[in-house]
Amino acid sequence: MASQNQDIDGSQIENSQVQLVQAGQDAVSFQNSQDNQVTINHIILRLFGQPVSSSVDWTWALRLLRDKQLPDIHKRLTDTLGRDRCLMQLSINEQLSWVGRLEANRRLQVQGEDRGILDMHQMLIKTFGQDDIKGKLLILGTPGAGKTTALLSLAEQLVCGALAQAKTVIPVLFEMSTWRNDNQSIQDWLIEQLYDLHGGNPKAKRYEQWLDQQVLLPLLDGLDELGLERQKQCTAS
Repeated sequence: MASQNQDIDGSQIENSQVQLVQAGQDAVSFQNSQDNQVTINHIILRLFGQPVSSSVDWTWALRLLRDKQLPDIHKRLTDTLGRDRCLMQLSINEQLSWVGRLEANRRLQVQGEDRGILDMHQMLIKTFGQDDIKGKLLILGTPGAGKTTALLSLAEQLVCGALAQAKTVIPVLFEMSTWRNDNQSIQDWLIEQLYDLHGGNPKAKRYEQWLDQQVLLPLLDGLDELGLERQKQCTAS
């Protein structure tokens, strides 16, 4: 990640990748369309618009999303798709036997009902926000099928929505490969990762508050690499 080792506590983010992305907003896939941004904002408010405690440090959260998460997502998408952000020919199928599931065969199924081919040009946040999914989504596919790219695209939309609709949700990407201790709960691992990657004073307990207030939205990359038993342990946490 471009800025993993930076600490945003009392500092200004100075990163060439941040400046590069800010100078080239045409690299953003959906922001050329105001209608798309309106759709994103609506989904964010519908899913996460409930009032939350004022104890959450939203100033810190917005800085993390704006200065670290979004530039990193843009860089990774640009590195993968190129400066013109050409859409990959991803094919996805949706099934709801465990959580919302997207699989690499383009057929859309909800609770066993075939709903045809999912439009690959449709923003993934629309599927994420469906009433029968409600933000619980598992992206499956063979190696190289584009799972991480799809997750990054979804993360981009969620982070931009969270920035536009402040004090709603805090979407943060995590790499499951760093969860190596079976005796460590997912909650403890998430907090550990937040301090390791994004800094902060543990005495302030910012990240613990995010979990307590249920405003943290973990976006987990690499779940399929854990093996079946650890996948169950993760999703049950």
